[in-house]
Amino acid sequence: MKYDIDEDTKDLLGEIMTWAQAMIDLQVDDEVRDEMQDVMTDLADIMGITYKEIHVQESVNDKGQTVVQVVLSDDEVEEPAPKKSHLTLVSNAEE
Repeated sequence: MKYDIDEDTKDLLGEIMTWAQAMIDLQVDDEVRDEMQDVMTDLADIMGITYKEIHVQESVNDKGQTVVQVVLSDDEVEEPAPKKSHLTLVSNAEE
């Protein structure tokens, strides 16, 4: 059974569900996280709210750099461009 809700209400629910997803992502225990995720996806399905599961994979390459891959639920892979380091010179010297 899906509920017929207007777009404004759907947007508000989506916002609340984003906050709930942030809480789910903070869970250390895999079992608790999975249970919470199941509740969120069930609610999204019932309310007709579309979502994508996003998995972040981190690894270290042979140069010692951290590589982050974002994997979407439809198996798309987005690799972020390597970050360039920027140095900023800060001086507290009095003249």
